[in-house]
Amino acid sequence: MDDGENPVNVSSLLGHAKTSTTLDIYGHSSLEGKAKAVSRLSNKIKAVKQPGHCDILVDKFLNELVIFIDNVHII
Repeated sequence: MDDGENPVNVSSLLGHAKTSTTLDIYGHSSLEGKAKAVSRLSNKIKAVKQPGHCDILVDKFLNELVIFIDNVHII
């Protein structure tokens, strides 16, 4: 699943009744994975935050969220 394979597909192929079983056995967190997730989330928020796309409060929240995400220190 490190290569981005959908856990539902992996679960089905392995014959697990629940995707949570597959994730419990084969899922794990990595520094590289966390960094990619932070980058994707930040990029998605920046894409939504276009001028005129949000009201002022949402815009302020998104600005603060992007700053927070960009400054996350991945442990």
